[in-house]
Amino acid sequence: MNERFDAGLAKRLDIFASFAAVFSMAVGLSVLAGWTLHIAALLTWGAGTPMAPNAAACFVLAGLSLWLLREKQNRSSAPIKNLTAKTVAAIVSLVGLLTLAEYLFTLNLGIGRLLLLAPPVGQTATARILMSPITAGAFLLLGLALLAIDWRTRREHWPTQFLCLGAALASAFGLVGLVLGPSVSAITMALPTIVNFFVLAAGLLCSRAIWVMGGLLTRNAPETKLLRRVLPASMLAL
Repeated sequence: MNERFDAGLAKRLDIFASFAAVFSMAVGLSVLAGWTLHIAALLTWGAGTPMAPNAAACFVLAGLSLWLLREKQNRSSAPIKNLTAKTVAAIVSLVGLLTLAEYLFTLNLGIGRLLLLAPPVGQTATARILMSPITAGAFLLLGLALLAIDWRTRREHWPTQFLCLGAALASAFGLVGLVLGPSVSAITMALPTIVNFFVLAAGLLCSRAIWVMGGLLTRNAPETKLLRRVLPASMLAL
């Protein structure tokens, strides 16, 4: 492995995976504090669209799951840790699925208000409480990605990477919508939600860096090193 993969880079990616997990939990907790204390700036980051309280809770759970699963070699000796991580990941997927069902079948399951200790007042009185269907779909994909984080097919494909890319594409769509259509609508994503999805999806990929696209992130081959340098610039241009 030392001949094929850059061990130093792999270690740095592991550190980023840990950062992504902590960042996701910190943002989620700050948004929940914003709903409790009625501080709109914590919900919107100045972009106008608030992060829903159940979305904030899902980020806390997803960050916790990633933190517990970020190191594959430690899982076999900690079955309780693994069970906890998979349980909270399943909850994230379930919340996303139920929210999508609310939109598709015009239901009101009330899951958006479960974490509100009191009715919104002051700065949060007019804030949207139900998460966007795009956000719900991204949570469904990320929860499934966490559940399948250590599953590889017989051909050594890693399905989690495609689920993460789907969540990242949903965030990119949300970012375009936020820039081109700043008014709040049912599908508008909050800025902290968009940022958190990008960070969380990237952290999940970095947690198994040598599996991403057959080791693309960490392989020592000259062509992959060139691709790693060009890819961020091309994505930024896109």
